Amino acid sequence: MRYLRLVTILIFVAACALLCWTLYSISLRDTAVPKIMDSVGQLHLSVSDDAGALMQGLTATDDRDGDLTDRILVERVSRFSQPGVCQVSYVVFDNSNNFCRYQRTVVYDDYESPRLQLEQPLMYRMGEQIAIMDRIRLHDCLDGDITYKLKLESSNVPADTTGVYEIELYATNNYGDDIYAKIPLNIGVYSADAPQILLKQYLAYAKVGEDFAPLAYVESVEDRAGTPIPVDQVKVISQVDLSKPGGGQICFEVTDQRGVTGITYLTVIVEES
Repeated sequence: MRYLRLVTILIFVAACALLCWTLYSISLRDTAVPKIMDSVGQLHLSVSDDAGALMQGLTATDDRDGDLTDRILVERVSRFSQPGVCQVSYVVFDNSNNFCRYQRTVVYDDYESPRLQLEQPLMYRMGEQIAIMDRIRLHDCLDGDITYKLKLESSNVPADTTGVYEIELYATNNYGDDIYAKIPLNIGVYSADAPQILLKQYLAYAKVGEDFAPLAYVESVEDRAGTPIPVDQVKVISQVDLSKPGGGQICFEVTDQRGVTGITYLTVIVEES
């Protein structure tokens, strides 16, 4: 009995010691979450700002680890609720892996929807293979080149019949901004011996009701020998209605001294002002 009582006492003492150690360990454990403070609130940025600009006005502290500002991370950027406006979520961890989340509205004041670009005019000789997507690019002011997101929604262009046909293009950028455009494509009989009209770009955007100067897009005009032709000799034929959203194309024509006419096209997309 004496030994049993001694064993019981030892077990009780050991249990008490373990309990005390557990309570002491718990008292040392860091369970307090850090805090993120924001001195700005709704953040206004430019699309030219770098990723670090998303951190403006944010600081983080922890009661044990002190300043954690340099540990703040962007956890998630939402899709736009309206063009240029998104919600950005942030997170910060302390040394004990306690964490805090914070969310605020970020507005890109100079945001524009993705812009189509044409590297060549959409004009093809009758019978020529039509590779539309080889000539079109899509640029986003935040994500850069997103041509890989561009889809040809519909196209019914017979390569063996001259005429002007319409193609439909669609894309969504990484922020959920959709673009949709109908643009003309030309099939014709174009002489390789004709004078050349080179444009600064082959697709332009215009606003409803604003003035538009087509000749400002002409880079150079030359005859087949490379001799310059004055730009004021270029005839402009516009099929663009600037009174409403939509688009169309502007045809540029020039005739050399031999009576041979060269043409090119500028595609114009008209947006709400």
